[in-house]
Amino acid sequence: MGNEGFTPSIMAVKELAQEVPAGFKMNRKHNYNSASKIYNLVKTLIRHFLKCYATINLHGDPASLTHLKNGSVIITNHIHRIDFISIITVLPIMVRVVLAEDVVPGRPILSWLVRMATKPLGGIAIKRTGTSYNFRAIHDLLALLISGSHILLAPEGNKSSDMKLMRAKNGAVFLAIKARVPIVPIATYGYQKISTGKFRPKKPIINIVIGEPIFLSYREKASKNDLNQATDHVMRCLAQLLPPELSGAYKGL
Repeated sequence: MGNEGFTPSIMAVKELAQEVPAGFKMNRKHNYNSASKIYNLVKTLIRHFLKCYATINLHGDPASLTHLKNGSVIITNHIHRIDFISIITVLPIMVRVVLAEDVVPGRPILSWLVRMATKPLGGIAIKRTGTSYNFRAIHDLLALLISGSHILLAPEGNKSSDMKLMRAKNGAVFLAIKARVPIVPIATYGYQKISTGKFRPKKPIINIVIGEPIFLSYREKASKNDLNQATDHVMRCLAQLLPPELSGAYKGL
């Protein structure tokens, strides 16, 4: 069975839900007809492309994700431009990628091109600056999860400059609790030697480690701080899948 995580209160979720404007409701019958053939074609092309630059070593059982029929929030550490697509290529399920609108900070045109390029892979853009929430994107993500889809995101919200884990935000936990789906930690590392334009006689090895699903439950009463503690719990699970020197903010916790 999966990990039994910290038990955040449903009341803590309601506190965050108050930030959503009045009249904002989830449509449980929201229709997302995924173009699976296009998705699989793009995934296959990317897989062959990546083989030219690196060898991917997969640890864990990717087939275990096929048993999560009610959807899941897949979390990963964000350390390189290609880490998300590397993970997608090894998973046997269709995954929606959650991207920041400014996926390439300070370069709006390039960010737009990246978002357009990831659309065939189910890319969904969401704002991350200040306290501004893209409620349309949140609505879409919740509808996807409730309909049984899987989403992939980086709880840290930004790419790590030193490839170590940074403090995470509560978004992944919030979505998982609201949609009542498990969180699946997937760690990745080994991108240090990947450098565009430099020939290497031996391809670098990218490691992708799939952890066990984490099932969050509920309590009668709790504070907003419970979401912080739940986030710390799932990030510790993610850190355990990484080499100790990459645990960063969660080392020794």
